[in-house]
Amino acid sequence: MRIALATAFAPVALLFAQSIASVSYERIEGVEGASSPVLSNDGRKLIYGSTSAPGLWLLDLATNEVVCVSSAVGADRGATFGNDGSRVVYRESFDAGAELLYALAAYDVRTGEREFFGSPRRDVGPPIVTNAGSLYYIEDNNAVLKTRYDDVGDGRRAALVAALDEEIYLRLGGLGARLAPFGELPYAQPTLSNRQRFLAFVVRRMGAFVMDVESKRVVASFSDADFPTFSADESVVIFRKRNERKKYELYYAPSLGGVARPLLPESAPEVFTPSSPRERDEIVFADEAGLVYIIDFETTE
Repeated sequence: MRIALATAFAPVALLFAQSIASVSYERIEGVEGASSPVLSNDGRKLIYGSTSAPGLWLLDLATNEVVCVSSAVGADRGATFGNDGSRVVYRESFDAGAELLYALAAYDVRTGEREFFGSPRRDVGPPIVTNAGSLYYIEDNNAVLKTRYDDVGDGRRAALVAALDEEIYLRLGGLGARLAPFGELPYAQPTLSNRQRFLAFVVRRMGAFVMDVESKRVVASFSDADFPTFSADESVVIFRKRNERKKYELYYAPSLGGVARPLLPESAPEVFTPSSPRERDEIVFADEAGLVYIIDFETTE
């Protein structure tokens, strides 16, 4: 169940931008000490990490029932839902003595059963699930976008011909002169837009970047930004950044580049770990206390 903030406000028209028409936010009741929250596409379930216990937790917003999806450390980092909300897709860690190994996993919300995709390895990054149901991940060793499994929602594991016009993978390195200066810097937080036109990612200590998938060129960049995500129609990219008062807040800008503007008013809580479902114009985020809020917004044509 969601409850409105005591200071909640009616949707505010943002007259200074053609890309966002209105925005409002409210707190999700029953969640405290949370990190990395992610809302399902239907808005009925929430997954999140906990500051008091390692692992990944699933909250049913209708019943307030909470179950532990995984007790693995870091399982919440990059975790997401399959398209119909029936599965949670995440990265399970395995202790191999001197190092940790990882494998992508899908947890069935209805039965509690889980399925692993491939054997544990060192370089399996967090998962990406597209609105078409395909499962991707980025290797930790300098970001190779893999396209190994299809239709996570019903468990099929057929190899697929990638929607990104590559048979097996798309290497983010070597995509043209505009990426060349990054050299071997590690990439993180990959996000595909809803129609797979754009790929957003973060280069540590530099900022967030938006790449046009077809041309393989960077079309927008935002210094010192992280946690990029897209509106459902792909026209807007939203990311986290410190403002002039050193407070973390959400900003938005056209996906093809432009002036970035705050998404929320100054009175909003500080944003620590934001995330977004793929098919709805909603953002969820946890504040410093681990309280979770949901933002509803509308984009213009």
